[in-house]
Amino acid sequence: MKKLLLILALALGLVLPVAAATTPQDPGCVSCHPKFSAPMPPAGQGHTIACTRCHLGDGQAKEGNAAHKGMVKNPSALDQAQRACGSCHQGWTEKVKRSPMATNMGLIAHTRYLWGAQTSPDPQFTIRETDPLVAMPDPEVNGKPVDDFLRRRCLRCHLWDKGAYTQGARRAAGCAACHRPYDTQGRPPQGHGLTKKVPVSQCLTCHSGCGAGAEFAGRTPRDAVVLARFLDTRRGQPELIQDRAWRPMRPDLHYQAGLGCVDCHPRSEVMGDGRLRTSGLDHVGLRCSSCHGGLDKKPPRSPATTHGAPLNNLAWRGGELILTGKLDGKSRPVPLIASGTKAPAAHRVVEHGKVACHACHASYNPGAWGMQVLLETRPDYGLHAPIAAQGDPQVFELLNKALFNATQYNSPPQTRDYLTGKMGLGVWLLSPWFRRQEWRVYGLGPEGLTYLLSPRYQYVLTLMDPSGKLTTQAQVPSPGLGVTPWNPHTTARATVGCADCHGSARALGLGLTFAREKEKGQATSKLAPELWLPGAEGIAMHGGWTKVVDDQGRALQAFLVDESRPYNREELRRLLHPGKKYKRWLLKAMEEDWALRNPGPTR
Repeated sequence: MKKLLLILALALGLVLPVAAATTPQDPGCVSCHPKFSAPMPPAGQGHTIACTRCHLGDGQAKEGNAAHKGMVKNPSALDQAQRACGSCHQGWTEKVKRSPMATNMGLIAHTRYLWGAQTSPDPQFTIRETDPLVAMPDPEVNGKPVDDFLRRRCLRCHLWDKGAYTQGARRAAGCAACHRPYDTQGRPPQGHGLTKKVPVSQCLTCHSGCGAGAEFAGRTPRDAVVLARFLDTRRGQPELIQDRAWRPMRPDLHYQAGLGCVDCHPRSEVMGDGRLRTSGLDHVGLRCSSCHGGLDKKPPRSPATTHGAPLNNLAWRGGELILTGKLDGKSRPVPLIASGTKAPAAHRVVEHGKVACHACHASYNPGAWGMQVLLETRPDYGLHAPIAAQGDPQVFELLNKALFNATQYNSPPQTRDYLTGKMGLGVWLLSPWFRRQEWRVYGLGPEGLTYLLSPRYQYVLTLMDPSGKLTTQAQVPSPGLGVTPWNPHTTARATVGCADCHGSARALGLGLTFAREKEKGQATSKLAPELWLPGAEGIAMHGGWTKVVDDQGRALQAFLVDESRPYNREELRRLLHPGKKYKRWLLKAMEEDWALRNPGPTR
């Protein structure tokens, strides 16, 4: 009967899994590449696939040149993935091409908007044309410095290209960027090494240094003052990862529990769901409540993201919600938020139902406040050598070589366009005014929740022409200054105190200031002068970097995520001058904290 079915299938031109399972490895390939002779996908996870099915070339050839003719080294690269991967993993290659990791659309749109090159932060351009987005414009055609900045400084980390050849950034392009993890030394695996168990280290080859990522695993970029010692030959010099020096910090609570990125973020968030969204925060539908529930609310019986993506590694068993680790297979009970009288005081405040969990539970809020951007066209390498380790491989290589070979580097600097490979005059250098972890600034984000804000970014531009003459000096473009609500992935069980938000002018986005004591006859107290003003250094701004709103509730910086905004006038008044109700809850919180720190005698 099976023989008859096979004959009928062949007659109809069908290909059955039985036929694929008997497909031999190409003998010409494995005779030279024995380490790649293992089944691909791994045994028990699919059918044995001949090398040429994905890599093309001639698997029967006896000589190397003939065998490699027409061969594709990385069939998972996005220009090959539909042919090689998409026939089995249907639909996913097209979704990946429309994902933020392939398009960089949010990064492009926000930067161009802040530099005044487009009228809204909504995406218009992408790495490769993806309907309705069009490919990045050529700065030599439109004359816009921001497009040159993006091409030669920012757009090196996307799935159309492999990672930089530097510690912590090495990876392949396309699907293999995630599914073929390199080891801790940056070496590719022996054999194919394809896996769905993508470790955190592989995610950090991209998500590191410019957003949530490295902090989850316990490190954050060091301040520029520390970076100035990166060439010190003493044993105490910091280790460079991705051409950047790092400060060790306490890892996120979930990382300490053994969870990886893929344990929380489903594949539709990582690989895309085919929809183009305006920002990374909009793309992520996972919420703390998806697993832990909310105030007086349990997670649903079928946990899912706000975009409807099921969380398949979560299941209710005997009244407990159990998470099965995608990396280690371990079962972990998920702690649910206590309700009723068992809940801590902060969780019993009804108004806190409009506060995102991380607003209190993030142990720190890393940010680069105020970003100096310089297009340097002079061969003045020694001046900038102390900040060479700023996370860009071109800058690091150029300034290092010039520093140790000064006689050979007396010509103007050149760096390449990451999209075309074409060399251009000048090097783009970045240096933040303040790199801080303790500055907690709040605003409203999606769903009307209070979020921590991250500077993304606050640009001050200095540009030079080809002769080295200044054309723009310390100028804030329009709108120039941007913030975005975010989750810094620094979760801890302990929270900040009530006064870290209520009554704190800085936390409410009013700048580095504080509310003075009310004077007799005054209805409300006034704010003290800010502790530091960019205007004193000749920078035209309404206030300091952390001033995102004035006392009338008017936004002073651009909020780059849909539905995000600063607190309005009435919200500022209530939060800056909390009343008796706040004081009662504060006393309850202090009593609970005292009881925890000073337990009574046990019996």
